[in-house]
Amino acid sequence: MNVSSFSKKNKINALLVHQENATAASIQFWFRAGSALEGKKDEGIAHFLEHMFFKGTKKRPGSQIANEVESFGGELNAFTSFDFTCYYINCPQNQIYNSTDIILDMVSNPSFDQEDITPEIGVVHEEFKRSFDSPSQFAFTELQESFFTGKYRHQILGTEKTILNFSKRQLIEFRKKYYNQENSLLIISGNLKNKNKITDLVEKYKLPSGQKSLFE
Repeated sequence: MNVSSFSKKNKINALLVHQENATAASIQFWFRAGSALEGKKDEGIAHFLEHMFFKGTKKRPGSQIANEVESFGGELNAFTSFDFTCYYINCPQNQIYNSTDIILDMVSNPSFDQEDITPEIGVVHEEFKRSFDSPSQFAFTELQESFFTGKYRHQILGTEKTILNFSKRQLIEFRKKYYNQENSLLIISGNLKNKNKITDLVEKYKLPSGQKSLFE
């Protein structure tokens, strides 16, 4: 296994993990952007933003992102934590270039259409309500409120009030502030025999400029 890093003119930080005999690949985009960065009115916006990144770009509108990944047997998913959010595609080795292009397009060019935001609020609200039916999740929420401090005290999902009032403006502002070049790390793992082709692809995309996230 050979590990190397690079940063192109677009300042996207990337880590390449070359495995000569790999038959599968994994492309991950990590952002130093989680629920611990949210203000009171934005509680849950990092998790909601995670949902909205899957809702399409100009190049891949609507459900085309998911359909494209599923068409070649890939796995597309994401998770949000207190301090980080990660988007990833696990795929066959021969789809490493396509998967890298999809991930880059998804995080660089989100549409955030209002026609997608409104129904997704309902989806996340149902997820929030179900969290009270999970003993382990409910217990952890109680633990957060009792022992955590600052912005680590609220649920990653947010509150019922904040979820039902999320706006397109909030999405755009949070994304612009924290999903930037300084807070990003792209990891590409697999057989990188066409390394130059992949690094040239990374340079075609751009993230907002900004400052490194600071957690209180």
